Amino acid sequence: MIPFHHFHVDSLVLYYVAFWKPVAYAVIFLAMIFEGEIFLFTAGFLASRGILDSAPTLLALFIGVIFGDWLWYALGYKVNHSEDRFGRWLVKATGQFDEHLLQSPLRTLFISKFIYGFHHFILARAGVLKLRFSEFVKDDLIANIAWIFIIGGLGYLSGAWFGSAKHYLRFAEQALLVSLLLFLGLQVFIGKYKLKQKL
Repeated sequence: MIPFHHFHVDSLVLYYVAFWKPVAYAVIFLAMIFEGEIFLFTAGFLASRGILDSAPTLLALFIGVIFGDWLWYALGYKVNHSEDRFGRWLVKATGQFDEHLLQSPLRTLFISKFIYGFHHFILARAGVLKLRFSEFVKDDLIANIAWIFIIGGLGYLSGAWFGSAKHYLRFAEQALLVSLLLFLGLQVFIGKYKLKQKL
């Protein structure tokens, strides 16, 4: 890992990220509850460049995503899908995947994580279906570990690639933006493909 003071970058934004690391870790924790993919990828990128420390970054990511997933499950668990407005919408949006959730929860949770903007609704649907919480926790834990290392790893490798491409991309934000655009494009492609196949 390259110490930040050895990382020459024309970026006040990243300078302040490195200077206020505890705030950055708190933001990562909160972001993993409500968003996920973009912040996970970005955190991997910044950790690779030495702007954030790997261990606390990984801890913030892991605790944030687990806490967030449990919240989304709890939200669904409290929903009466026949009377609640959100519940009725949830059935319409994700009801077609009920069989997958009931028969192959681990596979469904894992694949849904790669469909941008869809995963949280699958978690809520798992709560609506009253999946056994102990089984949900086990499957969700496995899916999250794999997801964090895959997406975070892609971000980390993108940061490492930036080290070799710094002569072509002057600003760190440009490298991060290019990496994020490629990543989101891949996510959209995977999402459309898997939704067409119904997971």
